[in-house]
Amino acid sequence: MFKFIGAVMIMLSGIGWGNSFSSRVKRHIRDVEAVNSMFAEVVMMINFNAVTFRELILHLKECPQTKKLKFLNADLSSVDIRECILESLKKNADNFDEEEVAQLCSFFMQLGLSDLEGQLLMAEKYREYFRIRLERLREESIKKCRLYNSLGALGGAFIAVILI
Repeated sequence: MFKFIGAVMIMLSGIGWGNSFSSRVKRHIRDVEAVNSMFAEVVMMINFNAVTFRELILHLKECPQTKKLKFLNADLSSVDIRECILESLKKNADNFDEEEVAQLCSFFMQLGLSDLEGQLLMAEKYREYFRIRLERLREESIKKCRLYNSLGALGGAFIAVILI
């Protein structure tokens, strides 16, 4: 009886591991969707309002679609807001891969350094990059989530059978 209970617990822990990895993939997609929304907001704010970098970041912090992005919660009391955002981005890059972090850092480094048309073109370029990235992630996530869940269940069952 105890062996059976132990085997079931091991199987359930394997399933839990699979679900954990699967939810990590889903969080990554959610954050890339929020970044995509952030670029839409940036384009809108630059296009229709003459905003400073600080005003733009404050708007993004309050916007419902981008409120989830941890790196926007940087302390803006410093003189160099851009540096605060970059540091926060590097610290809170949990759900982003290195290439995405590099693209976001590049965007924030360039934002506000050119004329209005240049900023709009730059924001559209990064928005397109993250849109394509999001499409790829969605395609991959279906396979990866199924794989992680299956591997977790099968791994747990394998270990349970070995221990019995």
